This record gives sequence, C-alpha cells and structure tokens, in this order.
Amino acid sequence: MLHDTKVQDYMSTPLVAVETTTPIRVAQQLMEDQRIRHLPVVKDFKLVGILSSGDLRRAGPSIISTLSIWEVARLWEEITVEQVMSHHVIRVRPDNLVTYAVQLMMAYHFNSLPVVDIDDRPIGILTEEDIFRLVVDASKEEQSISALPTEHVPSAVIA
Repeated sequence: MLHDTKVQDYMSTPLVAVETTTPIRVAQQLMEDQRIRHLPVVKDFKLVGILSSGDLRRAGPSIISTLSIWEVARLWEEITVEQVMSHHVIRVRPDNLVTYAVQLMMAYHFNSLPVVDIDDRPIGILTEEDIFRLVVDASKEEQSISALPTEHVPSAVIA
C-alpha cells in the first residue's frame, strides 16, 4: 500500500488559501477557525508562498514590546500575508508518490506540502496528519491480511 500510494489519495481538500494582499489578522483568524497551521498563498490563482503558524508568531510583537494592544491590532491590519509568508515553496503534484512527498518533508523539515496542478494552481495540501492517516490505514490493511483464516488455504500459498 505505501509503495504505490499517490499524494492525491491522502491530500487534504478542499484547499483553504489566501491572496498575497490578505491582512495577517484575517489569515490568522482563518487559520484558527479552520484549525490549520499552513495556508497556501496565491496570486493570480498561482501558488506564490505559504504562511505558517510559525510565520505568524515571528511577525507578532515580542513579550517585551511597548506597543499597546490597539497599536498591535492596527499593525496586524496593515501587514499583509506577502510580507511575512515563506516565499520559497516546495510543492508536489497529485500524481507524485506519498513516499516522495514524505522524503521532501523530512529533508526540508516541513510539516506540510502544497499540492499543485500542472499550471501551478494549488488544489490541496499534504499534512503530517494526512501521513498519520495513511500509516493507520496501512496498518489496518496489514492486520486484516494477517487475520485471514489460513486453515483452508493450500500450504503452498502460505509463506
């Protein structure tokens, strides 16, 4: 199962994405409401970046900031996603093998990868949670195969 599983079989859809001009306050609220940690960023329908919860933390004021809560709120309305997103985005295609995507995630220490079509338009996202779901499904499949009765199977079939 793991060897031939494609990204499209486990990627999360429908995709939640934002435009580059979206204020980070709006993006943060969207991420909280949707309970997601990564938000693909598009311009003219093409993937141009990704905004992570880490990007938002780094964009926020430090605990020693002298800004008032009102000043912070105003800044979060003025700062756009494009100003804080990661511009270098590793992406995968839906027909890529999941094992390839996992290798990329491990090599670059990413928790997710946007999935794009041939025109570089985002169509989904592959997350750690999707990978966990795949592992659980593969484990269930393996257990169901090992649980098959063997008493009526010819001995040449049982290895």
